[in-house]
Amino acid sequence: MSIPLLAPSDRIGGTRRLYADRGGSRTQGDTAYLAYLVVLVLAMVVIPFLIGVARILARPEILPALQSPSSEQVVLAVSGVLLAAVTVVGMHRGPAHLPPVLVGTLAATDLPRSRTLLRPFATAATGLTVLFTVAGGVVATVLATEGTTDVMGALAFTGASACLGVIAAAAWLAGQRVGPRHGWLLTASVLAATVLTLWFPALALITPWGWVAEVWPPTTMGEPWALLPLALVALVCIERVPRLLDRVRGPLLLRQSRQWEIVGIAAYTGDLSSALATFRSVPHLGRTWRAVPGVQAIVQYAVRDLVGAARTPVRAVSGLIFLTLGGFLSAVALAGTALPAWLLMSLAAVATFAALGTLTDGFRHAAETRSAPTLFGHTSSQLFVLHALLPTVLAVACALLGGVIAGLTGWPSAGLTGAGLLAALVVAVRAYDSTKGPLPLTLLTPAPSPVGDLSGLMVMVWQADALILAIALGVGLAYLVATAGLLLACGAAVVAVAVVILLTYGRLNNL
Repeated sequence: MSIPLLAPSDRIGGTRRLYADRGGSRTQGDTAYLAYLVVLVLAMVVIPFLIGVARILARPEILPALQSPSSEQVVLAVSGVLLAAVTVVGMHRGPAHLPPVLVGTLAATDLPRSRTLLRPFATAATGLTVLFTVAGGVVATVLATEGTTDVMGALAFTGASACLGVIAAAAWLAGQRVGPRHGWLLTASVLAATVLTLWFPALALITPWGWVAEVWPPTTMGEPWALLPLALVALVCIERVPRLLDRVRGPLLLRQSRQWEIVGIAAYTGDLSSALATFRSVPHLGRTWRAVPGVQAIVQYAVRDLVGAARTPVRAVSGLIFLTLGGFLSAVALAGTALPAWLLMSLAAVATFAALGTLTDGFRHAAETRSAPTLFGHTSSQLFVLHALLPTVLAVACALLGGVIAGLTGWPSAGLTGAGLLAALVVAVRAYDSTKGPLPLTLLTPAPSPVGDLSGLMVMVWQADALILAIALGVGLAYLVATAGLLLACGAAVVAVAVVILLTYGRLNNL
């Protein structure tokens, strides 16, 4: 007697139900509570945030920038960079994501992955498309309410943003399909094509980011025809999704699934540094490079750090690019712009802090040797000094390069010194961050207050204390340059570096 085979949909549905029962399936009460939370977050967080963003965009000093002729180039560049960014995200966490158990029971079976992975991809792609659509709709609504564009122009740009979101979802999946080993080629190709389009504006007629810029409505002279090819490309991307899903590799799916399970556990327990460490690139170049030349110790350690960073070239180049971006933003902020200086300096501090993670592995090594014998003939404090040369030189050099680029693009070069100061400050903050140590258990105890338990907020502040300090130093530097002059700001920066070094030494003694 033959046993009837279940349909693919029944097999997938049955597996998901078994997995849900294994972890405790959601009851009707749980579903109702989840819906209540969604409505509450939308009403109290999302909508007020969007209203606040709209009010900022409608300010008299920002609205003219949205209406300027050069804003079309900005929209083009942002669209291309966003597509490149989602490919990077896909290399590490793609939209076709399942828990490890479901990867083994669904993705590793004879069922096509275009069926087993379609549901998680559709959920992630819908969320990304909604995000793009809302972002474009907010900007278009501001322009329409201020009378600088008509309703049709605003609707056209909102539709273009939605189409770009669909294309971005396909690019996200393409990044997952290629994987981290060769995915940088896809990212570099998109970035190179975007830069080429900026240099040769005629290419905007044949690129998706160019079509989005064509329907940008700072005036009523937009080009609604660009919606047609943009929508056609979005449809082609939707049609190609099943083939891309079928070609996603099983080992990559399982590795991403296990990695994010570890990240979730580490983040839940408050160990954010361990969670981020799982995304560090594994060195794969330069096994025969000479990293310990016979020179003075400080130069020797600088060469050692340089070789160590160069062994992960994509990570190193990305860090240098973001260091330059931080210098560009800080120079523009200190030179005066329509955007608030504190906002640009905050973004510059975040970019510089994130980029320096690729150059400050030596600080982490120095902190780890605190409780170990002095095998290298230097104490932990001396190792911090030896490892500080390379990140300081490269951070200041890239920041100055970003300031020069800002000057070449039309902004005054008055922020060059401030950009270098911010880079040096963030290097000191990175050293301070490397001596954090484990999470104190006292932060996990309940902290009742009139607005609820604050223990979770305290853990978040502890995890992000170095980033908060970097932002505070950047904002303070911008305020001093604007009110007291550059000379006093330089003196204050020296004092701030000294204070951070003392705090780092105190933390180091407590490890």
